[in-house]
Amino acid sequence: RKSSIGALYYSFFAGQDLKLEGIGLVGGNCHANNQATKSWLVFISGVWTDTDNGYTITAHTLNVSSYSLSFGALSAYQSMATMVISTTNYTFTSGGTYTGIYYIGNGYSATIESNVTIIGSVFAEGGVLIAGSGVQITPSGSNPAIMTGGDLVITTFASGEFRSNGTLVSLGNMTLAGNQITVAPSVGRPLALVCHGLLTLNSGRYDTTGGIVGRTGIAFVSVTDVDITAVGAYPALATEGSWTASGSTIKLAGFGYVAGSATLLNST
Repeated sequence: RKSSIGALYYSFFAGQDLKLEGIGLVGGNCHANNQATKSWLVFISGVWTDTDNGYTITAHTLNVSSYSLSFGALSAYQSMATMVISTTNYTFTSGGTYTGIYYIGNGYSATIESNVTIIGSVFAEGGVLIAGSGVQITPSGSNPAIMTGGDLVITTFASGEFRSNGTLVSLGNMTLAGNQITVAPSVGRPLALVCHGLLTLNSGRYDTTGGIVGRTGIAFVSVTDVDITAVGAYPALATEGSWTASGSTIKLAGFGYVAGSATLLNST
């Protein structure tokens, strides 16, 4: 028996508590550096340990903050912009097609309406609100599709879809809800959602190629289905805070890193 094992040998590592309730299958080892509990309908193919078993896991140094910082300063993208808006908020109006890199400065925000196609990126020093359906964003190269200094909020209609072919980055909080939200960066980016604050996925379906990061915490609330596929050695899910999930169906293809507590209730 080893008294110290690297955290990345585990499908789930929690720096504090780990609690799994509902029905589920975890294809690997699980550990909590405090208390690990699960319902009898959660099946673990590896070992299930916590400090009560005499194991103390040495946490791998996973600098979650570095993921959002790796995109550089938001203001640095202004020099790349083909359109700079610095005197008002900006709306991408319903049904429009927009090409280029849009930078909304001086703390202003952007709104993206239904059936908008953006071939490029949106950078906003304030927040970005996407309220509608049929929105698609395809950035050039490894640029993020959206990067905000404030909050990013996406709410699609009951039968609608939002698709991003680039990473979504928020230096504030990120809140998503909708029928179908797909994020699949195509070039050079192994993460789909990167949030420096709290990342919340509300009711709906989510499909990402690339992991999700919520630096201060991650919450799944009544998510119909979330399917996250990690890329390379990057995590499927990572937070320096805690991860909570209630009433959600979750599939992670990759490892989850939770420095705080992980609590999954009535989830599969």
